[in-house]
Amino acid sequence: MTARRLLHGLGVLIFLLPSAGAWTTPGVPVSLRLLALAILAVTAVRPFWGLMSVGILLPLNAVLNVVIQPEVGAIPQSEILLSAFLLAACARALRDPDGPSTRLGGPALVLGVLVGANALVALATRQMTTQWLPDFLRDFWHHVTTEYHRGSDSFDAFHAAMEWIEGLTLAVLAERLCGSRGPAALGRFLGAVAAAATHGAIRLIQISVKRDHPVTAAMGFLRTLRINTLYNDANAAGSLFALYFVPAAWLAWVTFTVRATRPARAMAGYVFATLVIALALWMTQSRAAYAGAIIGLATVWLASGSRKSVRTAAATAGVAAVLLLAFVWLNKGSASQSSASVSVGLRWELAKVALQITRTHPFFGIGWHEFRQADRKSTRLN
Repeated sequence: MTARRLLHGLGVLIFLLPSAGAWTTPGVPVSLRLLALAILAVTAVRPFWGLMSVGILLPLNAVLNVVIQPEVGAIPQSEILLSAFLLAACARALRDPDGPSTRLGGPALVLGVLVGANALVALATRQMTTQWLPDFLRDFWHHVTTEYHRGSDSFDAFHAAMEWIEGLTLAVLAERLCGSRGPAALGRFLGAVAAAATHGAIRLIQISVKRDHPVTAAMGFLRTLRINTLYNDANAAGSLFALYFVPAAWLAWVTFTVRATRPARAMAGYVFATLVIALALWMTQSRAAYAGAIIGLATVWLASGSRKSVRTAAATAGVAAVLLLAFVWLNKGSASQSSASVSVGLRWELAKVALQITRTHPFFGIGWHEFRQADRKSTRLN
């Protein structure tokens, strides 16, 4: 219990920095500050509804960026909203530490410690090559207290570590808040995800109705365009939708198989969420995301409560392999994509570079954000 209180207290201190930075960083509009304040207030009273708010707003970050038009970037904008939830949720948990247990807490804590240690080593290395320690600490304090969301090349390791820690904490809190409320809470959360996923379908309709034959145009766009309104990187959006597609599809299947004891509206809700998320996943044209969704569903099926025979496990693996081939290798890619063979070759080369970097930096690594620079160095050496 004491350890849990200490972790929640540490979370309050950590997430106070980006939350306060929303008010001390120049260029953050009043509308964004008030939205963060509203999330903080809702979370302080009803943490689950604060989580729902974040679950709806973060995937719509690109839309919010257009509406709010802050001088800070899209990533700081997301961090302002997310840190408000994390700060209030940790403060609420600090008052009531007897919450539900979490299976993600231990692994998240270990990874968080590794991230923090890596950031400290990276900052210390930069300090020793640029400034005396007192000057470096003074500049760091000035940055985090007056220009936190402006970013700085001198402290990019710190910001990269904060993003990792915020993401890990969000995962733990989401598991606790949804798990304590049962399947209904998870259903509402998936509903929020489906609402965000509909923006891709809306965009498809917008570009299709401008053609002479909207239905034919829409079918063509589904085969040739990468439609995504959430992130600049369509692969990132695909990975997000694959992550949510697995529980949505699994819950739809489980609810269908035990429909005699579940209301029909629950099954309809899960099926609807699955279809909407699947459509958004398909429109990203991310072959890696397709593979992740298939492997995820196969893994959930094999790990489900009922015991599986060797023959069933082998059949599941075979079906998953066939689907992987169908979605990955038979997908030639859109005009903006490389072929499957080129994509696999590129990832193989990146894997070799990663192994080379690991060999040259076996203890503390190169930092969570330094892969591009280390990649260029490794390429020159070879």
